[in-house]
Order: sequence, then structure tokens, then C-alpha cells
Amino acid sequence: MSMEELKGKAQEAAGRVQKAAGDAFDNNECRLKGQLRQGAGRIQSQYGEAVDRVRDFAQDKPFQALGIAALAGWVIGRVLKR
Repeated sequence: MSMEELKGKAQEAAGRVQKAAGDAFDNNECRLKGQLRQGAGRIQSQYGEAVDRVRDFAQDKPFQALGIAALAGWVIGRVLKR
């Protein structure tokens, strides 16, 4: 588990607590901020997971990873030339 994934899980948990506090005190602003924080944490956690998967793929299949990176660079270059 990467640091980004851990940070995301922590932020998601903090968002759950903040949302629960908003529910308990009937505070819509706190509830909404908690939901947003929870969503941001989930996104950050998924980002960390994706980075781990890409890193593992590049270590397992370096030549395929290099080919994919070269192709992506070529496509981006062609798109930006237009």
C-alpha cells in the first residue's frame, strides 16, 4: 500500500467522521464538507492504487511498458501538433 493510498484512506475516514458529526448536530455545511472530504479521500486512495499497479506492471514487463510509453508520447505529440 502506497503513501497516497494511506493518505486517501485517512482522509476518507476523516470525512466519514465529519459527515457523522454533521448528521448528529443537524449541520448541513458540516455534512456536505464531510461528504466532499470522503469523496476526495476515495479518489486519492484510488490514485495511489493505480500508481502501484502501473509500477508493478512496469517492473514485471519493462519492454511492454516502454512500448506503451513511446506510443502514448507519439500520440500526444501528434495531437499537440494540430
